[in-house]
Amino acid sequence: MLLVLDPTPSTRLDDLTAEFAKYGGAAYVGEGAWQHISAKAGTTMTTFVTKYIRKPLTEVDAAYNRAGLLPIRLTGSGTSVAIRIGNRTFTVTRPGAEDYADTESEPEPQQ
Repeated sequence: MLLVLDPTPSTRLDDLTAEFAKYGGAAYVGEGAWQHISAKAGTTMTTFVTKYIRKPLTEVDAAYNRAGLLPIRLTGSGTSVAIRIGNRTFTVTRPGAEDYADTESEPEPQQ
């Protein structure tokens, strides 16, 4: 199965989609991909995907279309991720994550 969230037409994407179809695979592009995810995910997971994946991607796309691609920084703390796009920051925390916290820490990425 091929899921491509970006609806931008591309001859390479057309070729890849044709290869998937040739071997019995399915391909979902753009809005069709989002609809397929929602259909398979159920109500709770669709809410998660919309809030933590689709909305941030839409905001990045909108920012890029307004003023070029803004800098993006992801900072993980084991149980949450802080996402900074331009001058806006939001944090995604896994509910109940303290029960599964990773005891290892990774070094801070170099800029």
